[in-house]
Amino acid sequence: MHKAKLGFLSLAMLLAACGTTQTQRQGQAGVQLDPKQGVFIAVPQDPADPDYAGVGKFLAYDLAEELNKRHVSVGIGKEKASPEENLAAAKQQAAGYLIVPDITDWQHHYTDIAPVGKANSAGFTMTVLKVADGSVVRSDDLAKSGTHVSFIGGGDPKDQMKSAMEDYVESLYPDN
Repeated sequence: MHKAKLGFLSLAMLLAACGTTQTQRQGQAGVQLDPKQGVFIAVPQDPADPDYAGVGKFLAYDLAEELNKRHVSVGIGKEKASPEENLAAAKQQAAGYLIVPDITDWQHHYTDIAPVGKANSAGFTMTVLKVADGSVVRSDDLAKSGTHVSFIGGGDPKDQMKSAMEDYVESLYPDN
């Protein structure tokens, strides 16, 4: 019986080690946004895989929710809008910033145990433009890598995206 408990404890520790989530951030970090200026969010294109339809809209609405928690005025663009249409809509809303997300990675393995070496992952490029002149305020590459083995949740790219957006908004408004 002692060996069974030891084996179970070892398995639990192994699963915990496999269950980490990592975030990587690159780009012009440190540039903070003025919370008094509104934000307009462009809806990014969905990943090419038809199984992921609606992910772009989900990202935009989740980002808006995180910004609302910081009492920032938010508007959301239309799906498949051009960059010019998004900038015009941001100006019409009198937003100070336009956030243009791009989904660069979306890997969801539909088994509890992903293929060896392939964790669920999500990646984004987040570009913040100043609406007044269209200049880039900051650009960040976010990558969120999940679990190889997931029995407790958090491995789905949508969960990873939500966590990444929370971290990202914290970097935009750290004191708000």
